[in-house]
Amino acid sequence: MASLGYLGPESHTEESLVNWLSSVTPSLIAIDTETVSLEDRRVIGVGVAINEREAVYWPTWPSPSKYLNLLWRLLASHATKAFHNAMYDLHGLHDYAGTFEADLEFVGPTRIMAGREPLLADTYLKGQIQALPEVALQAMSHYYLGYEIDAIRDILPAKKKMTDIGEPEVAFKCMRDCLATFRLERKMGDWTGVEGHTWSYKPNLYGSAGDYFGYNPAEPTSYYVTPGMKDCYQVDIKLIPLLMRMSMRGVGLRPKVVTDWYERLAEEQQTYEDICAGEFFNPGSQQQVGYVLAKRGNILPFTDRSMKRLKVDKDVLRELDDPLAIVVLKHREVSKVMSFLKHWLGKDMAYTHFRFADAGTRLASKTMSFLKHWLGKDMAYTHFRFADAGTRLASYDDNMQNIPKLLRVVFNPSKGAWSIADASEIEMRMIAFASQDQTMLKVYRDGGSVHTDTQMQLWPGSDPNDKMIRVRAKTFNFAMSFGADDDTLHEKTQLPIEVCKEYRGIWQAHYPDAYRWIVEQMEEGPRRGYTEDIFGRRSRLPPASRSTERHLRNCSVNYIPQSSATSIVKRAMLLCEGFDQVLPVHDEILVDGVVRFPLGEMERIHPGVPTPFKSEVALDWG
Repeated sequence: MASLGYLGPESHTEESLVNWLSSVTPSLIAIDTETVSLEDRRVIGVGVAINEREAVYWPTWPSPSKYLNLLWRLLASHATKAFHNAMYDLHGLHDYAGTFEADLEFVGPTRIMAGREPLLADTYLKGQIQALPEVALQAMSHYYLGYEIDAIRDILPAKKKMTDIGEPEVAFKCMRDCLATFRLERKMGDWTGVEGHTWSYKPNLYGSAGDYFGYNPAEPTSYYVTPGMKDCYQVDIKLIPLLMRMSMRGVGLRPKVVTDWYERLAEEQQTYEDICAGEFFNPGSQQQVGYVLAKRGNILPFTDRSMKRLKVDKDVLRELDDPLAIVVLKHREVSKVMSFLKHWLGKDMAYTHFRFADAGTRLASKTMSFLKHWLGKDMAYTHFRFADAGTRLASYDDNMQNIPKLLRVVFNPSKGAWSIADASEIEMRMIAFASQDQTMLKVYRDGGSVHTDTQMQLWPGSDPNDKMIRVRAKTFNFAMSFGADDDTLHEKTQLPIEVCKEYRGIWQAHYPDAYRWIVEQMEEGPRRGYTEDIFGRRSRLPPASRSTERHLRNCSVNYIPQSSATSIVKRAMLLCEGFDQVLPVHDEILVDGVVRFPLGEMERIHPGVPTPFKSEVALDWG
């Protein structure tokens, strides 16, 4: 293939195309990268839409275009750069550009300093925040533009990579994706202001987009973008450079601690495996675990999906009196821990990639495999990205957000200490505000704790400092807040069913507004198809065709406090942007070095509900 690809109405020669690219000064461009595969993120080409009709493609690997300077010129310009899922493309661009002497000031994730407005737009995020029925580029282009583009699966045979198909076909797909992104950005309008606006489209009555259904007469033909949605979008856009910097800085590791933990856990894991070998089964095989436990007289339910497989998840095994069930549970716990450390063996830094994750709720970023990865390393890394339908950030390539607390000792602060900000009861505060439960609100106004208040209602006279009872009270609160029935309360708290029924009634009577609100959300959410957090950000519920009624009802409740809490944490991260932030983990912000958090501002993020954070300085994070 030539060093440049062009899609548009003009009949360019190579020379005329180069001359045009050397002089064009668009105010908006749309960018897409093509990678070897979703797993192998080496960038093989970059496409740029210059306007609604013209796009250009630069091959980058294995044979890079001789005109890459023209790509860098556009990327470093003052044009707004529109992406569809910016975090994915930006990681690829950064990793590729790192091999060249190129100043990517445009988004230069490491070069945009604190407080500076990034020149970014993301049609994927706009779709998420509005809770549009589909946010895949192919589906959005079909529905809202009437412009048909291919998804990767449409042109790529099974088990093949993008390098296995012709470069002209890759270039054509990439340029059409860029045009679709450009047109979507124009269609949905400017989201940088504070006033709401409406965008509309002509329904596409014909065909469908890949796996996505065609015309839906129930979908509105216009959408109102509220000021709250715009604010949520601007927060996410400003967060992207910060997340990129965090991904690239990594987290220091203590190689000897990683190795010691891994060896200790490997010995414990082998003990459990030897016990299971004596009973002739593999504890890592759910099918074998179910067969052996049933053969020993244990009554096990079938899985929801099959009447041939027995259910052996954590909740089921905890109910059994059989000591082998305990062995299997312990083996799983140890294996999970080792899964973390395996990645870091021999390293001194850990890295993470973040994303906004699927269900619209949290910042998301498993522990023998992780230990193994970290053995011998002094840094660990992960990546962040924005994922389907929601507000939460997710991380991948070492998911550091799910690391057990006992393992956090392996992380080494490069500046000698960690500063940690931890939001206090943030999800319960969101429930109190969203439901306007007067009892909960009064507890928080008086500087109290709803968990302590619940403990005193269910276990009068108990010691608030009794950790076992407090954990049970917290578990009960969250289970009730997310619509748990008596059986679920029993599973979560290990209390007898009759006690759960009694306590459930006490909770409902003590927090009547919250209970009424929970019931309303469970009834209205599935009909509406989305939830809305306290900032006005919407989260699309899972499709009814792929979910049980119970799951939909639960999501209708728990998406709201989870999304609201994440929105608080993201704004707190921006308030702390000048610090050397390492990781956001649910309701915590981890900073390398000793800093003074702006706790007053963090408490006043939302005008309707105080969100106090506790801070501490520690040598170990845990």
